[in-house]
Amino acid sequence: MEIQKFNRYLELEEIPQMIEMFLEQGEVRKVARNAFFLREGQKSDKVAYIAEGGFRHLIETSDGSDKIAGYSFKGDFVMAMPAFDSVCSAVSIQAYKDSTLYVVPIEEVRRHQTWEFRYKMTHISLCDVYGRLLLMHRGTPEERYRSLVGRFPGILNEVSLKEIASFLRMTPETLSRIRRKML
Repeated sequence: MEIQKFNRYLELEEIPQMIEMFLEQGEVRKVARNAFFLREGQKSDKVAYIAEGGFRHLIETSDGSDKIAGYSFKGDFVMAMPAFDSVCSAVSIQAYKDSTLYVVPIEEVRRHQTWEFRYKMTHISLCDVYGRLLLMHRGTPEERYRSLVGRFPGILNEVSLKEIASFLRMTPETLSRIRRKML
């Protein structure tokens, strides 16, 4: 199941041309479930379009555990942020199921995109992340869950409830209580 526009930059009018470029010029790469596209701290010089599958964005906490900071689903792009820069990744990007990517060097992507597009993509991404951050601080666990499944109901078919709990910064037990209460 495809989850529409989890990341709102996918609504930009330039995205269909960008996808076409990836499909025409990209190197096809298969990524097995739980394999990494990129590890935290690793320098990235590639961007990939997800034709099949999906990825979780992980951060390592001070106690050594991993927490989910974001997702890239089928029809989205996977890259280190900020986009279009060869930077060391702030997150590890791991396939949550077998995936097929079309991988293109960042330099090639830069040649096909304007500064205006890059600005709009970065601005929308920042607004998305900031909105999620505010919800994490202002919303109750139930409000965070309702907001997520209200905007992206398909996520329940894509990833486990344990992962959703991690993404929403709550324990799986709290999420179970919320879901029981909602029935």
